[in-house]
Amino acid sequence: MTRLTQLRQVAEYVYLTFPIRRLLLFALIVLSAIPGTFFSVFYSLPSSIRIDYAYIYASMICVVGFCMYGAYKGSVAMGVASLVFGRKYMPHRYRSPSVRKLARKMGITKKVEVYTTSNPWVKGPYTNGFTSKVYIPVSWVNRFPSKEILATIGHELGHVKTGRRFGLEMAGIVAFVATSSFALGLHTVPIIAEVFEFAQLMLLMTWLSWRNERRADLLSAAAMGPEGLIAVFEQLRAESKRDDGSETHPPLKDRIARLSKLLDGEELTDT
Repeated sequence: MTRLTQLRQVAEYVYLTFPIRRLLLFALIVLSAIPGTFFSVFYSLPSSIRIDYAYIYASMICVVGFCMYGAYKGSVAMGVASLVFGRKYMPHRYRSPSVRKLARKMGITKKVEVYTTSNPWVKGPYTNGFTSKVYIPVSWVNRFPSKEILATIGHELGHVKTGRRFGLEMAGIVAFVATSSFALGLHTVPIIAEVFEFAQLMLLMTWLSWRNERRADLLSAAAMGPEGLIAVFEQLRAESKRDDGSETHPPLKDRIARLSKLLDGEELTDT
């Protein structure tokens, strides 16, 4: 069995948990930063130590690569299938006076468009960041009460309301990552700076995405109360095999606990 095969087997075992993927990315950042940050000390070490370090570094890159492939291959396949085969599933306008009232209550002045879709590759509600259109799967409309669907729409409207803010925050993170990677690249080989840039961007974008989801939760709860979203999250958590969170969404248990504090009168921020 080759070392690459062994690494693949290890990665296929651990990629299922988001906390491990996050830990590996953090380790990759540290391993990338050491040769550049302490370049005068690092390059004065014996060649045998530097070769061992290079092997560990290359192994970590392989493990992280396999982890990311395993974590995203299903989502990518579903996305491609939705684009190629999902065109025949035309969305239908979700017409409800409650949606317009909710949008006004949340301070959204632009025209709000909410659609239902029977596209089998769309598993959950989402907002198109370019058009600000909200899509809700028909399966969700059939399984959740109207109040909980409205709370879910409120969450998506939260993304519509804060879309510009999220874009500016994303641009700030990209600028920070590019600057720090360029500075590191002045003292090390380009490939290490590029790996450092990728790992750092993944971690910071996860932090920003989690913050954006919590912000949308709070905006929906402020307009409708937290009960609807809590009920949706509790059912989703009961149906899921694990609740570790992902690169885009916090764990459901954390979101439930956070919203439950509102029932006790606590004030929360979006951080």
